[in-house]
Amino acid sequence: EVTELTLEDEEKVERAREAYEQLSADQKQLVSQNYVESLELAEGRIEELEREKAEEEAARAEEEARKKAEEQARKEKEEADKKAASDVEEIITALPEVTELTLEDEEKVERARETYEQLSADQKQLISQNYVESLELAEGRIEEIKQNNTEEKTEKPTETEEPTEEKTNNEQEGKIEKPKENDKGAEEKSTETNVSSGTSSDSGSVIGNTATENSYSEKYIVYKGNSYRILSKKTVSFVKPNKKSIKKLSIPDKIKHNKKKYKVISIDENACFNYSRLKIVIIGDNVSYVGSNAFASCKKLKKITFGKGLRKLNVCVLAGDSALGKIVFKSTKITSFGKETFKGVPRKVDILIPRKKTIKYIKLIKKTK
Repeated sequence: EVTELTLEDEEKVERAREAYEQLSADQKQLVSQNYVESLELAEGRIEELEREKAEEEAARAEEEARKKAEEQARKEKEEADKKAASDVEEIITALPEVTELTLEDEEKVERARETYEQLSADQKQLISQNYVESLELAEGRIEEIKQNNTEEKTEKPTETEEPTEEKTNNEQEGKIEKPKENDKGAEEKSTETNVSSGTSSDSGSVIGNTATENSYSEKYIVYKGNSYRILSKKTVSFVKPNKKSIKKLSIPDKIKHNKKKYKVISIDENACFNYSRLKIVIIGDNVSYVGSNAFASCKKLKKITFGKGLRKLNVCVLAGDSALGKIVFKSTKITSFGKETFKGVPRKVDILIPRKKTIKYIKLIKKTK
């Protein structure tokens, strides 16, 4: 039947036409018109099937070309998105550490934010959350510095009374004492200390450069035997313990100096590097950043606890701590563990982390290798 014909029947139809055309005129007169019409219908159906096939092949070729073009465009877009995201990550990476930022870096931070905001939604998805949070921390630090500067301008300057030689140590607590000439006892009681020498100072004393009250980046203080670097009017960074023989170190949430309170928000790099007798470290909840090698090569360190405010560990923070048995992370805000943070740490070390961050932190820890 005509309706049942397929292109596989094309040869049969052609043979039928060929046989009919070989007949003489008289012979063709003997063929019923019904057969001739059936042959013509069959030929018409074959032609229709061939047109349909050609159209299908053309449509298929067009679809394949479209898909190929879309795939090529997708790959090109993907490469462009990756490059755009990578460029922004490099800009953010080039920013100074949060604790080292100054107002001179404001333009760099703003440029990093502007570049990030120019990304498309797809491009932003390619940027690790670590970089986004680093940028937010940098912006927060710049705003803090600007706010502190504004507060300083609005405050009336007060004259600082120069301590006299006759005042007692209690009256001069927290200030540099000028030793009397030819008085060895006074020299021994002097609270001035050079940070680089590693010598100790009375609790709450000022050390290092003390030119002005507002020279935060150049000013150090000692609190309970530990050195701190003033970052702003309300924040400090832990520099180091002043005794190499220390066995237990507790870094508080806040310290007090000259009736002022400072939040301890970071730990400097190499803070406790190679403190060979250090066994236990407890870090306060306001510390959000720990510098590189901060507790590296502490061969007797057995336990370290990081507070609830921790966001980032730089490289090699615990590298070489071969006796470490327990690491406690209380924070749910950690975005980055630096490379080789756990290099040289025993494989059987117990790492305690918040339950709801287990999967995320395990992935971050694996990336440190």
